[in-house]
Amino acid sequence: PGELRASDAKLPSPDTLAPLRDDALPDWTWHEQSLRLLDAGLLGAAFAAAGYTPPAGTHLLAVEVRAGVGQPAFRYASLGATATTYSAGVYWPASTVKLTAAVAALVTLKSYGLTGAANVSLSDDDGSYAGSVKNLYAKAIEISDNVAYNRLVELAGFDELNEQLLTPASSLPSLVIQRRYTHPLPTSNLRTSPPVSYSEGSLTGTIPKRVGVSQHPACPDEGNCVTLLELLELLRRVVLHDELPAQDRFPLAPADVAGLKASLLTAPTRLEPGASQALGHPVQVYNKTGEVWGDDRLDHGLVVDTVSGARYLLALSLPYNSTTDAMASELARQALSALVGSAGQGVVLQRNAGSSLTVQLDDGGPGKTPGTRAYTLTVAAPGADSLELAMDGYALPKPAGPSPYFKLQHDFSKSGERLLVVRALAAGKAIGYRALRVKLN
Repeated sequence: PGELRASDAKLPSPDTLAPLRDDALPDWTWHEQSLRLLDAGLLGAAFAAAGYTPPAGTHLLAVEVRAGVGQPAFRYASLGATATTYSAGVYWPASTVKLTAAVAALVTLKSYGLTGAANVSLSDDDGSYAGSVKNLYAKAIEISDNVAYNRLVELAGFDELNEQLLTPASSLPSLVIQRRYTHPLPTSNLRTSPPVSYSEGSLTGTIPKRVGVSQHPACPDEGNCVTLLELLELLRRVVLHDELPAQDRFPLAPADVAGLKASLLTAPTRLEPGASQALGHPVQVYNKTGEVWGDDRLDHGLVVDTVSGARYLLALSLPYNSTTDAMASELARQALSALVGSAGQGVVLQRNAGSSLTVQLDDGGPGKTPGTRAYTLTVAAPGADSLELAMDGYALPKPAGPSPYFKLQHDFSKSGERLLVVRALAAGKAIGYRALRVKLN
């Protein structure tokens, strides 16, 4: 959709090719790239083919995790636009944000040279606490303790959380945490972090009182607001921490990565029954649920097939009063069945890696069909014997090559800035990947 067939125009002879220039614009963030590759039609089409109708008010994101070049690669699928729907006024994220609070607390502690093994003491509207940070995040994730969540946000700091961690640059552009989950006093809020005494090994000291002043009008009433895409992005960077490039890792101690994963594996889940049915094997689920009677029931997590090793990421939200946990499990089954049934298809996203890929785009003027424009794509891919190309998630024809360069002439029907994905292969194995931002006239 949106593209025309390749032109059959004659390619220039190799000896006429000049050294390539690289026509990439500055990279988009991971979030911006995932929006370009998000398949909004796959799940709906698969559900219709299976005769399945999701409950009214369903929001769903399903991601297939594949082997990439030196790291995992991800194929994103949304039920329509629901994976990118902002929750404000639509659904309540409830306890799903407690993992975010845990990560934020550990990131702030890292700036003091501390880890989750640190012992902290503080007094707030919920009373007093003295104990380890690990105990707080385990309680927040495993039994969804609201006081532990409050204290994790207090450790993180309101502005540190919302202005330094949850930012467009970190691919978490609209996720906001503002709401306290207990209100012992009419004035209780999360903007004020009390002084925190800490000790870990030879380190001792006090984190001073902090008062958050940042404003987030898109998330009214001091609420917590997310998209499923962002919610799953934060979890992805925790559960796959050790496999991701350094730029995608939160600054967490190895013991805390292991601790968070252990708590996510221990936490109750709505995904497991349906996931095991869809995959035909027992599964492990690293997840965090959320629910509020009268609002919504949610879950998001990593599903691991314990036999095949296949992995998937899922995030879902359903209206609470009109659904059941069994319906959430069936939604997970249907979503995973859709991914399994289309395995190997679609366009995956990963960080650029492997063989160095240089891409030159030459504007050839109007295309063969009115409203199109002809371009020649020339790619240098050392060591590759074939390429796979896609533009904004749509596969392009195979280019000719590889000597001296790969080359494709193609008519494009959409102009503007776009995401070109290049996968270089040698003997069928991917040896290079690049997702680059380009501009078509």
